[in-house]
Amino acid sequence: MKRCALVSREGAKARRGFLVSLSPIYHLLSAARSALGSREAAKAPRGSLVSLSPICYFLSAFRSRRLPAAGYRNFLNPISYLLTPARLGLLALTVLAATGWGQSTIVGWDFNGLSNYGSSPQAPGTTAANVTATGLARSGLGTGGTAASNAWGGTGNGSASFTVKANTGYTLSLTQISAYNVRRSSSGATTGQWAYSLDGSAFVNIGSAIAWGNVTSGTGGNPQTDISLSGISALQNLSSTTTVTFRVTLTGASSGSGTWYLNNLSTAGDDFVVTGTVTAAATAPSTQATSFTSSSVTSSFLS
Repeated sequence: MKRCALVSREGAKARRGFLVSLSPIYHLLSAARSALGSREAAKAPRGSLVSLSPICYFLSAFRSRRLPAAGYRNFLNPISYLLTPARLGLLALTVLAATGWGQSTIVGWDFNGLSNYGSSPQAPGTTAANVTATGLARSGLGTGGTAASNAWGGTGNGSASFTVKANTGYTLSLTQISAYNVRRSSSGATTGQWAYSLDGSAFVNIGSAIAWGNVTSGTGGNPQTDISLSGISALQNLSSTTTVTFRVTLTGASSGSGTWYLNNLSTAGDDFVVTGTVTAAATAPSTQATSFTSSSVTSSFLS
């Protein structure tokens, strides 16, 4: 009886203590399970969903105090194992990766206030620390006629490009070209194809060609969805010796005076953004070599 009472009292105290500490973990696991289920179900191994289910169930029952005493004691050891500081850190990183958190702006442009099609190159307004980027540059695009304000672009068919690279001692991984907006006239470019190059000459298409949209009047433009880069292995863990060139090739203009722009997406902040992560490059441990000569070895042996 004493043992049962002791177990009961320990269980009650542990429940109260763990309820507070488990709450954020419950939410993290729920977010991860939701993200895996809704956005990555096709790509994630089935084991990911299955392994999260019992843990989320347990934490949900624990939070609501519906877990039977026997179930509580059976689950206590594995949950205690999970709740060590090192594993909590690993869990948090896993959840951040699953939900797309942790990425930051690598390079970005704010088009508010631009006129006359903008400069070429148009320097970015935002560049991440330990990253070097070049501005948006026109190739083959004209700049004649009256240009729209608060937008960067040109006339006719041609291309626009920019570059980005990690600085010495760092590596760069690219996540996406965030959602942006394209403005065009009725005779401007109708289609665009994004591509990247690691040597500045050989380009690889990113996805398929994009139809820019049918809105050709007003300032609202045509909203474009984000373009994922995280699944392109060639754009991950790039050293400082690799420069990535992004290029969009514009076609379909029916007139050399037809306009195309990257448009002002919002009144505050950057309108065209590439996101990713920059990390310090791993360095191999240094070793100090010692040279030997036959005379020095003989001398040391005899002494």
